[in-house]
Amino acid sequence: MRRSFEGEISFASAERAADEEIEEINNKKAYEMAEAALKKDAVHEEDFADLYGEENVRRDLERVAEAERVFRQESTPQSELLKKYSTIFEWTINERAELGDYFGENAFTRRASRYDDIVNGVDTILEFRSNPNEAKQASYLTLGIDDTFSTNAEVQEKKLRRIRSKIDSGELTQVKYFSSDYMNFRGELRNVPLIVLGAELRMVAQLRDLMLSRDNKSLDLHPIQHLLLQEAKMETGVFSGYAKRVGRADLAEIYRNAGRIIDEIIAGKGDFDREILQRDRVFYAMQSALREVFGKSAV
Repeated sequence: MRRSFEGEISFASAERAADEEIEEINNKKAYEMAEAALKKDAVHEEDFADLYGEENVRRDLERVAEAERVFRQESTPQSELLKKYSTIFEWTINERAELGDYFGENAFTRRASRYDDIVNGVDTILEFRSNPNEAKQASYLTLGIDDTFSTNAEVQEKKLRRIRSKIDSGELTQVKYFSSDYMNFRGELRNVPLIVLGAELRMVAQLRDLMLSRDNKSLDLHPIQHLLLQEAKMETGVFSGYAKRVGRADLAEIYRNAGRIIDEIIAGKGDFDREILQRDRVFYAMQSALREVFGKSAV
């Protein structure tokens, strides 16, 4: 009997080890695919040397290199794993925003430059284009995605305090390096609203496996899009309300306009299972963080 019990334990341990090995292989493969796709899509600082001057761009790249050196020195196995998940999550959002219309049929994404990621906290730029039968115009929403998997509200608070500080200063997020073929524009974006998007690691792992298998049908129907839209709706409302309370009416209107776009997208998606909001602990951590940073009545 004892041998049988020990055999069961040995088998269970081997099974767990095999599952962990498969998980590591999937993470490595998906991370490499994500890195390649995002690098191809990213804005590259060197392409702006004629606009900002070679010396200016060189200084920015040196600042990036120094920040990345510090990141490497302070990295841990856990932070490296979270980096992989962050990259996979960003890859999924960037691709499915366009191929799966996660943010509506008029939304297009661009991965921010490494400089804007590190200095301005911007991972992805969403460009909302006008309808084909309307005059050509675009509005922008920037996304912070890195390390947004924590169910600890204090981790989310750090990102939100940065947004509150920008509102208090009277100026929203800046994107130094940006180009849009659609708007025939190349240069700097100013006063762009920033929001923070996240989900539990279990959901990111689901997305990873679907991206690896290229199961586009399941990706198109995945509830993550509703979760992200509800986070965007919640945050734009809170940030707009806060800006109004502190006398920044112009910034309040910027976030209010972003909220209107999100509301239209949500309306076009139709009903969804709201239990996904109740089940996702990151969503609740974000609610708690918003109350802590912007006031108890914020949400």
